[in-house]
Amino acid sequence: MADATTPEVDGQETAETETFSREYVQELRRENAKYRTSAKDATKQVEDLSAQLQEHENAGKSEVERLTAEKAALEQTLKDRDEAMANEVIRSAVERAAAKAGVIDPEAAYLLIDESALDYADGKVGGVDKALKALLKEKPYLVKSDTQPPPPDPGSGGTPIDATTDTADDELLKVMKSRMTI
Repeated sequence: MADATTPEVDGQETAETETFSREYVQELRRENAKYRTSAKDATKQVEDLSAQLQEHENAGKSEVERLTAEKAALEQTLKDRDEAMANEVIRSAVERAAAKAGVIDPEAAYLLIDESALDYADGKVGGVDKALKALLKEKPYLVKSDTQPPPPDPGSGGTPIDATTDTADDELLKVMKSRMTI
């Protein structure tokens, strides 16, 4: 039989495991709850003080200053969207030209092309053909060639289906017909 500090595990006593009294565990839990509560309170205070500080800063600003700050934020958002749109237009132009040139992986061509050789203005991209030619001269393996074997078809590689074997549906039809014959 085990005493209070060495519980039985699968019928054997273990001296390594300690047990604690219920009161001690409850005291630890209460202490932990107190710390969690105080952490929540501190977080709430920080949030409240941050909100008050923001209100104080906004109150100190004139209407013109507040609108100027809002305008600057909107201009930055517009600039970010314009950059994203330009990147997509460039990507599209490079991938389209790469596909026409017979590049195996047009997306790889976009990732490898020298973007400093490209000109973007008014929604149009210039210099794509020149930059693509330079890339293909440097990395000719990106272009499909007649000497390379074509990539395997998705369904190829397995044993061909014998045309003389019946499918499961054919077998089922044969069984049903044989039972229907009188």
